[in-house]
Amino acid sequence: MKRKASAQQARAYLYSRHPNGFGISPAKFAAAANETGSSFDHLIQFISRMYAGGSQQALFRGQDISAAAANPGASR
Repeated sequence: MKRKASAQQARAYLYSRHPNGFGISPAKFAAAANETGSSFDHLIQFISRMYAGGSQQALFRGQDISAAAANPGASR
């Protein structure tokens, strides 16, 4: 029952942000969020970064470097 509710929440999330839900299966999206312990927002940001790969890769890498530089005590 929990899996079905989670998939319904994922469907509502995806379709509220894109007319065809980005073409992502709500059940798989919910399972990925559950498995990684990420929120739907963080997961869709990660997916968008993966797909951006080519033309915007340097932009995202620059943002990562800036974020790391802003927090010098943190390590990965």
